[in-house]
Amino acid sequence: MSLFFPYEIYTKLYDEPVVYKYSFNVKEDKQADMVSFLEKYIGTEDPSIDYMSDDSARRGAEENRTMISFVGGLTGVIFGIIGILNLINTIITTIIARRHEFATMQSIGMTDRQLVRMITYEGIYYAAGAGVFGLTVSVLLGFTVVRELVSGIWYFTFHFTWIPALVSCGILFVASAVIPSIALYLFNKGSIVEKLRVTE
Repeated sequence: MSLFFPYEIYTKLYDEPVVYKYSFNVKEDKQADMVSFLEKYIGTEDPSIDYMSDDSARRGAEENRTMISFVGGLTGVIFGIIGILNLINTIITTIIARRHEFATMQSIGMTDRQLVRMITYEGIYYAAGAGVFGLTVSVLLGFTVVRELVSGIWYFTFHFTWIPALVSCGILFVASAVIPSIALYLFNKGSIVEKLRVTE
């Protein structure tokens, strides 16, 4: 935020008033000439003066956006990996803890394919719940906290996008559909009799 004083008030506040900041507009076809003039003036007349054009402000904003995108993307990838590992842990823990239950169901006629399908549906339910929760939280934070932070920077604009959240949900759904088959193959081996001997 910038605060501009009238000249009369400014001279009363300071014994030796000097120009601190001066903003002006330049026509597009004259911008290159103005930049050349300012660089020459600063280089020869007064090196203590600095200036910022719309091009330099735009370049600075692009650099900041690249850095923020990188940090935000890296943070999202880390949280995504944590979420997938948590899903894997939940499915594996469920399979290990319910081996006796699975063996009982298989002893009365449930096939391996039906068992895989049941666990897959459970994983998809977990993923759906996590996706709904994550999308809701991202919308709430995006339109409150993030929007407020962005509004405090004059050269930033707020744009909400669904793409990262939808990609994350897609990966979560794929993982929830693939992991149960692998987990059952690795942690639910042996005959039905052997599994029925496993105490709960």
